[in-house]
Amino acid sequence: MTAPTPLTIDQVLAIPAEDRERIYREYRGEAEYQYQCVASRTSHNAAKHADRLRAAGRDHQADSAEREHEERQKSYDDLVHTKFLLAILTGRYDFALREGRPAGSSSDAARSVEITRASAARAAEIGVTIHPPEGQWLSPDEAAALTSTSASSWRNRAAAGKIPGAFKKGKQWLIPRATVTDR
Repeated sequence: MTAPTPLTIDQVLAIPAEDRERIYREYRGEAEYQYQCVASRTSHNAAKHADRLRAAGRDHQADSAEREHEERQKSYDDLVHTKFLLAILTGRYDFALREGRPAGSSSDAARSVEITRASAARAAEIGVTIHPPEGQWLSPDEAAALTSTSASSWRNRAAAGKIPGAFKKGKQWLIPRATVTDR
């Protein structure tokens, strides 16, 4: 069996409900394995190794070792994020959804949007409504005020699907604050 690769939020949402648990277990197992690989060379150890290579005049090898560590860390982070999205959809965070809040968040704005989408999909499956955390979402009017653009352009872009993570709550579009502040 080959190692599972990170999935996009759309790929995760497309997984049939009956397959989610099996796929979650595959990702959990691979994440545990990769953790051992990443933990065996922590950032501190990787930096010391690169310093030793540089001191020996092997700058090219030091650069290569640093890149390899960064790639391994990114691969692990992506895999864990996919595992988290699957955990949301398998019901492991239903307690949070039943309290009316998303299953979690991330310091990465794009990942927070994906977590909210997975939370919303699972909430719809179990028949509960989640409320976005205060301060993370803006109305089109608020987005327009921050960017000196029109509210209608924000509504039109949201309706056309051009704003990742934007969704409609009743008649009001909600736009991720990170989307507006990253402009």
